[in-house]
Amino acid sequence: MYKFHTNPQLCFCLCDTETTGLRTDNKDFIIEVGFIFVNNLLKVMNAFDSVVSMPKLIGILEDHHNSYWPEEFSEAYKVHNIDPGEILNYGREPAIIAKSIEEIIDPIKASGVEKIILISNNAAFDTHFLKQLYNASGYKWPFHYATWDTSIILNTANLNPTNYVHRAMPDALELLSNLVTYNNSVKGIASLYVPIS
Repeated sequence: MYKFHTNPQLCFCLCDTETTGLRTDNKDFIIEVGFIFVNNLLKVMNAFDSVVSMPKLIGILEDHHNSYWPEEFSEAYKVHNIDPGEILNYGREPAIIAKSIEEIIDPIKASGVEKIILISNNAAFDTHFLKQLYNASGYKWPFHYATWDTSIILNTANLNPTNYVHRAMPDALELLSNLVTYNNSVKGIASLYVPIS
């Protein structure tokens, strides 16, 4: 049976994003990220979260006087409750976020970790929007090409996160809690583990 401790050259980045909607055709934007870096034993190594200031979105918000979401983004606001003012006042630009992640990853890799695997409860969706952020940042994608989607695995063990508050860091923490429970269960993490060459 494989568990996370089988490969000390791997570490994991549990991530969650909040966005202006569900469209992956560049009509919606990433507005918040949460990363929790854990080692091969699921022990937390570092964490980072930020509201995101995507340049194209800022232009749209400024056209709407900064005080409310345009109608095309209003449904998502009912879920995440992130006001435009929070993005305009506290959002970090993509390059600043990517630099902060690089400053976390560099010492991790210096410790002997070769691959950092993204883990998300909706990997395709989150990866798309994280790549949107990185494409705007000018920084190289720092994660392994393979990502792990935990939604089906955790759901089969009745551990699908249900305490989502739709803010990036609390939801990443909820995912971590469920992964630790799953890893300590009889099933272990075998169904999540894929040997990576």
